[in-house]
Amino acid sequence: MRIPRSVAVVGASHGEGGSYYGSRMMSNLVTAGPKATLYPVNPRLAGTEIFGHLAYASLTDLPEVPDLVIVTTPIKTVVPILREAGGLGVPISVVISNHQGEESARRAFDAAIAEVAAATGMRIIGPNSMGVLHGHASLSATFSSGAHGGGIRPGNVAALGQSGAVIAYLLAEFQHRTLGYSWLISTGNEVAASTEELLDELIEDDDTQVVLLFVEGVSDGARFRQAALRARRAGKAIVMLKVGLSESGMRAVQSHTGRIAGTKAVYDAVAAESGIIDVSTYQEFFDATVALSQQAIERSALPHNRRAVVLTTSGGAGTYTADRLSELGWTLPELRPEIASAVEAICGQEGVHNPVDITGAFGDPSRLGRILTELAADETVDAFFIATGAGGQLGEAVAQSLVDARPKVPQEVYVGWVGMSDGVRAKLDAAGLPPFGDPARAAFAADVSARFRSFPQAAADELLAKLTAGVPPQTATTEPQWQTAADAMAELQRNGIGGGSGVTDTLDPEEAVGLAEQIGYPAVVKIDSPSLNHKSDAGGVILDLRDEAAVRAAVKGFAELAATHGFERPRAVVQRMVRGVEVLVGLKRDPAFGLLLVAGLGGTAAELYADAIGTVSTVLPTTRTQLDAMLSRHQTLDTLLAGYRGAPPADREALLDLLESLSTWAVTREGAVHEADLNPVVVNEHGAFVVDARILAS
Repeated sequence: MRIPRSVAVVGASHGEGGSYYGSRMMSNLVTAGPKATLYPVNPRLAGTEIFGHLAYASLTDLPEVPDLVIVTTPIKTVVPILREAGGLGVPISVVISNHQGEESARRAFDAAIAEVAAATGMRIIGPNSMGVLHGHASLSATFSSGAHGGGIRPGNVAALGQSGAVIAYLLAEFQHRTLGYSWLISTGNEVAASTEELLDELIEDDDTQVVLLFVEGVSDGARFRQAALRARRAGKAIVMLKVGLSESGMRAVQSHTGRIAGTKAVYDAVAAESGIIDVSTYQEFFDATVALSQQAIERSALPHNRRAVVLTTSGGAGTYTADRLSELGWTLPELRPEIASAVEAICGQEGVHNPVDITGAFGDPSRLGRILTELAADETVDAFFIATGAGGQLGEAVAQSLVDARPKVPQEVYVGWVGMSDGVRAKLDAAGLPPFGDPARAAFAADVSARFRSFPQAAADELLAKLTAGVPPQTATTEPQWQTAADAMAELQRNGIGGGSGVTDTLDPEEAVGLAEQIGYPAVVKIDSPSLNHKSDAGGVILDLRDEAAVRAAVKGFAELAATHGFERPRAVVQRMVRGVEVLVGLKRDPAFGLLLVAGLGGTAAELYADAIGTVSTVLPTTRTQLDAMLSRHQTLDTLLAGYRGAPPADREALLDLLESLSTWAVTREGAVHEADLNPVVVNEHGAFVVDARILAS
């Protein structure tokens, strides 16, 4: 987005007796010392000065068309002011005002704002925004108390927040750190300017290298996916804190913004494919940002293999740090002999290993820095961790030795310093040595950098090319209906998915025998009916039938079962019996992102497996590379497919063929697929076979 050279605040007022928001907005703008020209607008105060700036009666009266208009006026005046701004050619307006009336009135208000944006081409952020800030322009167009007393520090971090409270948190957290902002935008209710639209703009911003997203929900999932992939291609990092994942959280999002929160699975899938760093807490939000801004971005072109050396002044702290790193998949290589000798000479100890324990190092404050410099000679190490604590009066001297060593160390360096003083923290932070009060936080931050630097860029570029090529929109031509297993499997087979099944027109034993003869023995026979969901529970599945007599008897038994329970339109499904790894493959439709492909452990215990072990997902359309990566993320399934405890490896490529064909069919099918359940898909050394399926489609 273009940095505004002129800003008009409509509803600006004095501190006493005026509008709270208009007064705080002007106060923060003026105190920050902006490079932009400020224009207070208030018809009651026209001709007077507000915070030292001449006030005007309207936007039309200003000596120039402002680049940015901030609206803080009562609700009834907002839309007319926006129409005036749009008519003048103002490029961006931010609406602070928030409608708190009845839902019908709020909807009409939102619709009117969206109409102005569409008619004039003006970008309108809000309503219910806390404002926008820009560090490099000393612009603090917000009423937040976090910006009071001065502007925000300039830097390479941008933030988009659908919650004003999160914006206030970020202001407070970064205020006394060397980290700084390019843009900080409170998106409010996103009536006319969405997170995904603004994210697109930030990717093109030269001052921005890291984007923080506080997401309650998105409206255009396809645009969000493409924006995230473009950010990754541009070498920019995204950190996302997604809320509204629980049932109560989803209701809160709907109440707060009117947006659909979406499931955790869909956001996990988008993060995996695009390299978004997804976090769960405010602390992780901050720690990830520190690692990316101060460490990862400048080293993004270098390889990363999660190799660490821990330098500690306490054996326990070193072990604690090593444990945390090990849990995250890092290795601690042995020191090269010449490096170990150099370290031993400095610390006066023999038999130095990794972690490097130099208990008593505070007796010589320069020792840590000197040792760190020697360790840096091993270029195969990706990061160094300083695990220490307290330090008393010597703490700042020790910190200074690390600061002095930093320019000589090309690798990443993280400091986990328990009980550090404010002076130590400030000294380390100013030198780009991220200080954390717990070594576990340092390990988490370093792993964020590892995830960013080791991300498979080629796979993301391949996916972006596919998404930008365009996907034909699907339309629901009729109300969605559940297909029976027989109908679902027949449709899948017509599209080359699954194979190896036959269906009788009725419960005719002779027709079933004929199908079994074609398909081959041993056979499985199942009853099929729109009245029946779980065939196994009803005794509707007969396994391992070795001859025609067994098939004939099974179908006769189904006829009796159907008559007893009054099953509608009963038929028999005949299949070749197969054994192997049972996989759950499903399709679900997300309101914002569209179709989601899900995989996990299958069979009769699929729901139990999903709760205990979890499933993996990818948003469609996708690529074969992404499907393979999805399977790899499910460690249990990945292990079983590779051949567990002497079992032959399953045909992974056949499973990928099936998933790829299913994805293509689901995205291009005439009439939308809403949901599908292929459970199980049996994968063995001979192929991948759909054993049972249900499809909800229109």
